Amino acid sequence: MDDLFFLKRFYYRYLSLAYWFTYTTSIRTVLWVRIERWIKLVALLLLVCAFIFQLGQVALIITAVILVWIFFSYWRANKTGYSKFVADSKMALPDGELLVMPANQKTQTKATGIFSVKDMDDFVLLQPAQYWQVPLGEHVMMVEMPDNFGYRYQFFNPRTLQRVQKGWLLFGPEPKRTLAITLLSEFGEAFVDQQNQFSFGREKNRTGVKRTVYLSFTDKADETAVWHNIVRSARDVRQPSST
Repeated sequence: MDDLFFLKRFYYRYLSLAYWFTYTTSIRTVLWVRIERWIKLVALLLLVCAFIFQLGQVALIITAVILVWIFFSYWRANKTGYSKFVADSKMALPDGELLVMPANQKTQTKATGIFSVKDMDDFVLLQPAQYWQVPLGEHVMMVEMPDNFGYRYQFFNPRTLQRVQKGWLLFGPEPKRTLAITLLSEFGEAFVDQQNQFSFGREKNRTGVKRTVYLSFTDKADETAVWHNIVRSARDVRQPSST
């Protein structure tokens, strides 16, 4: 990200901090009330005070802008899942020989996106997770839910993998090294609903539900190994055999 133009880099760092702040204040409470609501209330009271006490047009404009900015920031953050992925345009695909991960070797990571168990889908944000590939080729992502609430999963293989991108996830003081994995999910609540619609004849074709999930890393070597492994497994299947 240091290679980006400084204004774009500054904007991304602002977004990263804004997403972290809005998320943190939306889940924490003071006097049994979410901090987000206190912030919005204070912003509204500032505007009301500027109007009641006739502090002038400039004060009205400033407090109105602050109010709109705060409400818009929370709305946008909630809509985007309190994070944003920025792809590294210089690394569309890895160059040179690809690394191979042994089957069932687990890599520690943090996951963001919708993960599932049976007929239930849940959104997670930078939750502890593991990635590995089983001997038959299926890729597995297992996420540990907060408060000992079990695990959620996503699976993909060369048939259901749509795209993998390398980049950064904007959340917190520093953007995080991240892989964005777009897949057709054939597991979870949304897929079950899709199957039910298909069975009643409301869909012509049955495919997986398109998802993009994100794996973030603190170790560059782990990120590279997982990235190479996903790309390699897809190439091994899609490239025709030379024999």
